[in-house]
Amino acid sequence: MEDPDYIRTLINQRAAEDHERREKAKKYDKSPEQIVTEREKHRQLQEKEGYEIC
Repeated sequence: MEDPDYIRTLINQRAAEDHERREKAKKYDKSPEQIVTEREKHRQLQEKEGYEIC
């Protein structure tokens, strides 16, 4: 079973990404689904280059 602190960290990271996405969507007058966060860009680059995602 996963460590509760690790799970809590993942939940907090996701919440922070969602908040960032909503704020940027509001700023650029777009829907939150159209916004890509910096963390998502980094994740996509890792996938493209074949790195394991942590």
